[in-house]
Amino acid sequence: GGGGGGEGCEAGEDGTAGSSMRSVFNLVAKLKAKSERTGKRVQALGSLIQKLQWRIYFLGVSLRMLTVLEGTLGWAAGCAWTEFTVTLYPSIGLFPDTAWLLFENLKIAICLSILALAWITLTCSPNDTPAPPGEESQQGGGGGGGAGGGGSGGGGGARESRERVFIGGAFSFFTGWAWVSVVRCLWLMP
Repeated sequence: GGGGGGEGCEAGEDGTAGSSMRSVFNLVAKLKAKSERTGKRVQALGSLIQKLQWRIYFLGVSLRMLTVLEGTLGWAAGCAWTEFTVTLYPSIGLFPDTAWLLFENLKIAICLSILALAWITLTCSPNDTPAPPGEESQQGGGGGGGAGGGGSGGGGGARESRERVFIGGAFSFFTGWAWVSVVRCLWLMP
């Protein structure tokens, strides 16, 4: 009877070993299927990441184009203010031939400088600096949740700040042009 028990034990081990091998093969097959699914997901994520990289690139280009557009519009606004100034004070556009014209242009340049300085002083805060367009949302979003502001309050402040800086730049443009007229009078005086 003892020999039969030993054979049964060996057969049981073989049966256990066979089922263990099947379990290992099943586990390997499952891992292989999961790795194939994971590989497909990684490929899908790779193509999605590539699309997002292109979108980020074009977003950066678009923001730079907006900066160029803003500068162009600032130049146009400065030119418009210059034309308005020349319409009000025609002497500033004339070539100098007398000291009276130099005095008139100097008076206009000083008045425009005082006006620009008053605008910048009265409307701009120390935090009004022309930030790049991509950083505007980061600046405005940080302080939006303060005592009086909700989430959108910071973004509006950044826009208003940018508009004040824009108008201040236009003032600087035509005020500078008035001073160029004064310098031209000094150089061309007989």
